[in-house]
Amino acid sequence: MVKKFTPPIKYTDRDFQSIKQSLIDYAKKYYPNTAADFNEASFGSLMFDMVSYVGDILSFYVDYQASESFIDSAVEFNNVNRLAKQMGYREQGSVTAEGTAGFFIKVPANTSGLGPDTNYIPVLKKNTKLSTDQDGIFFLLTEDIDFSSPTVQTIVSDVDANTGIPLFYALKAYGNVISGDYGVYTFSTGEFKPYSRYKLETPDIAEMISVFDSQGNQYFEVDYLSQDVVYQSIENRENDKNLVPRIFKAISVPRRFIIERDDEEDYIRFGGGATTDAIIENDKKLDPSAVALKMYAKDYVTDSSFDPNVLVENNNLGISPTNTTVTCFYRSNLTDTINVGVDDLTRVVSPVIQFENSVTLSETTQNTVINSLEVSNEEVIVGQVNLPTVDEIKMRAKNLFATQNRAVTRNDYIALTYAMPNRFGSIKRSTIMQDKDSFKRNLNLYVISEGLDGTLVNTNMKIKTNLKNWMNGYKMLNDTIDIVDANILNLAIEFKAIHETNFDKYTALQNALDSLRDFFDNSPEIGEPFYITDVYNVLNEAQGIADVDNVEITVKSGGIYSNFTLNVDNYKSKDGRFIKMPQDVIYEIRFVQDDIKGIII
Repeated sequence: MVKKFTPPIKYTDRDFQSIKQSLIDYAKKYYPNTAADFNEASFGSLMFDMVSYVGDILSFYVDYQASESFIDSAVEFNNVNRLAKQMGYREQGSVTAEGTAGFFIKVPANTSGLGPDTNYIPVLKKNTKLSTDQDGIFFLLTEDIDFSSPTVQTIVSDVDANTGIPLFYALKAYGNVISGDYGVYTFSTGEFKPYSRYKLETPDIAEMISVFDSQGNQYFEVDYLSQDVVYQSIENRENDKNLVPRIFKAISVPRRFIIERDDEEDYIRFGGGATTDAIIENDKKLDPSAVALKMYAKDYVTDSSFDPNVLVENNNLGISPTNTTVTCFYRSNLTDTINVGVDDLTRVVSPVIQFENSVTLSETTQNTVINSLEVSNEEVIVGQVNLPTVDEIKMRAKNLFATQNRAVTRNDYIALTYAMPNRFGSIKRSTIMQDKDSFKRNLNLYVISEGLDGTLVNTNMKIKTNLKNWMNGYKMLNDTIDIVDANILNLAIEFKAIHETNFDKYTALQNALDSLRDFFDNSPEIGEPFYITDVYNVLNEAQGIADVDNVEITVKSGGIYSNFTLNVDNYKSKDGRFIKMPQDVIYEIRFVQDDIKGIII
């Protein structure tokens, strides 16, 4: 039997030209009498071009898909996000701005005029809606404010012009506010489907408050469907409520869900179980006493039919709602930008005020008190930051995977800082170091936030408190953490450059400015040096620039800039290539249009 000849195939030819040349060589060698015309205008050349064209495209997409399958080589934002999810990284959805606001209210004086009439001192209830004047950014009060509290500031507001007796007192109290407004979304479920997934037709969901079905069953949000216990914050009604206003309680949640985000759309996914009975039965099987060893003076239960595999069962990862209507109560941001500056939160949209004995009080006076309510924020309310870049997501996912849900190393603390859910606020940059002045194992966690215009600002106290509570769940037992503001060093760049002889100098200057502004548009890490060589490299690569004569780095401080300053000459390296930043300092080109200047010589 004659063995069939198989011509050799070159699998290394992957691009258009190499594929075409390989096809031509193949035809010349094996079909010399059939394919003789290789002119560029011939039909044979057309066929070679078409096959090479298709081969080049297929080769490109094979390489592209292979590259996008690994987080180190992936470049598309959505693909990087999906790969990061496999490592435990959770894509942050709509962010939340959170802070503290001051509330002012006028209360009539009592009959003696020596203090406010306590009957008209109200309680400003949770969910009071607030807003800014310009952009209409809505905020909600997250807690009740009792104006009768001893911590409330009281001053005389109005006096009788004739007698000088006080007529009204102004009361000032503080409360936590959070961005967004509440909404309700409902959808119907059909027959049982394990791990059912439903699209939420509501944009920019910042927080899912609660989820109920038609039978009144509540579903709880968890990080992963395998998580069957959550901690709820409940009001402390014991005698120590002034010291500990709220306590955490662990509850089992057979009905649970997760929020998934895909291509800027939100989905809600439930577990794979169908009935509560199945959950209860599995819970019984998971009792370790069912396989306890026989020991003296110990109660134990034996079961010859017990399957050890049930120890790793997880209740089908929760119950999926079936043939019911699901109602979702959520909070969402109605605008793209939610950070606000000092004294920008000034409108009370819909106050919720409660008087202790409103029935017996004058309605006119009550309305006077209600209409006198004012609000203002004495510090910035921030939380929104720009989306992390592809490289930042890769680094954060790797670091978060390495933490294994505990904070031990420096990278662990930084990774968990960025992993804090957006509903508690977001941090732009962070770093951590040991406090050398502390006798204990105290750590200083330096943070910085992003302001209304994208510039760096100090993180407000509310987000710091949230971050500290968040880190307490992961830190080592003997570690203590202080959340500290990083110092912002505002720099300015001035350069002198030489343009190419045959190039318009004004165009060359604009190209140089645009290149530098694009390069310094992203924020560095806290403690990252400022490399003067980067300025030279960017300028030399700009179109029309032949050489760079000189670069000057100066400090901007005061007014619209940070008040922090230092002598950059003292922190320059010996060769003048970079400026070393202290570990708690982050540099910033605050206004790239104004703080980057240059001339052509």
